[in-house]
Amino acid sequence: MAVINPVRIGAAQSSSGGYQRPSDWLTLPAISAGENKMNGLHTVYDREFNFMALHIRGANYTVNIYNKTTLVESFIAQSSYFYYNFDYSDFQDTECSRGYRQAIVEIIAEGSDTFTDFNFSKAHPTPNNSTYSSGWLDINIAGSDITTCFLAGNRQDSNAQINHFYIERFNAVDLEFYNLVYNFYNLRVLQELIFTLSSSIPISMHYTFYSCNMLPDSFFEELYNSLDTSLISSINYSGHKGNLTIDISNIGTLTYISSYCQSLTLINGNVIDHDFSLSCNNTSIESFIIDDASTIINTSNAWTLCRNLKHFEAPGIKIRFSLNYAPLSFSEIEDIIYNQIADLTGDTSQSLSFTNCYGAADAGMAALATWAASNKNWTIIY
Repeated sequence: MAVINPVRIGAAQSSSGGYQRPSDWLTLPAISAGENKMNGLHTVYDREFNFMALHIRGANYTVNIYNKTTLVESFIAQSSYFYYNFDYSDFQDTECSRGYRQAIVEIIAEGSDTFTDFNFSKAHPTPNNSTYSSGWLDINIAGSDITTCFLAGNRQDSNAQINHFYIERFNAVDLEFYNLVYNFYNLRVLQELIFTLSSSIPISMHYTFYSCNMLPDSFFEELYNSLDTSLISSINYSGHKGNLTIDISNIGTLTYISSYCQSLTLINGNVIDHDFSLSCNNTSIESFIIDDASTIINTSNAWTLCRNLKHFEAPGIKIRFSLNYAPLSFSEIEDIIYNQIADLTGDTSQSLSFTNCYGAADAGMAALATWAASNKNWTIIY
């Protein structure tokens, strides 16, 4: 998946004041494009273990740990793993109303070194388990040579070893993301995400925003409407809930979008310069609308799992499809047959299945199926 130009995602929501950073969080130092630097805010609880673990490549670096502006400890580390355990007593007068003290972490590349990889999801070796959560609250990172910046919650097949149940904000200042597979997986309280999509490399997006349920609808609309998805492989489990509208003017293939949204509307569907393939497996979706479905050439398993689908609009659709198990009313089924499917008289007949649909049990289905066969050359299965 690619974008027409590098697109900064999330900045509009930030400038409009959508997310309100807690007033008693410590202020992070400014960070600018062109630097090779990370600064972050981290919880420190009154307990024995407050672990931080990082895997950083491409640069030797300095790690500075601050209580507000007072330096607590400083380390020079090589390009590899870095482990630390915050001591509660070192961070007096930083109490947050949420029950923890706070530490500011600053990481700076040495000399002319540049970061290439930054992984926040490795585990500290001491607890010998992968069930704990990091204490990251807010992260800013800059480094234009960084090709991988990974902040995913625990999942065995993603190589993420810990969770991130506290982080609310992440700002990638000048990184261009292209591999987003699992990248923000299971960040349950993430509310502001600002990053840039690559302009030159196809982007993979698979389980990227799974369970990121506190990111606003406007973030996902900005994200999807910024994409030229002619190289898309999947948008799977985006974590988005609510109502999602996607402009598909530039889309050639939307092979798998499963976003948990309640309603999905695709506009500018009358794409004239290429065909359009769609698969929308979504167990939560209640309404699916595309304003012109005439260019869809492949609906294999398109709505297989849409078992809450109550409203469906795809005017001009002319390829076989199924809406099995969808709780569509009989009046919705009538509208689909009378007003949505294309008239294929004189063309190759297609089939439409309503097996186990709620409205398909209506006594009027037999007559409706006969009408569709006679007037539109469709075979209706129910």
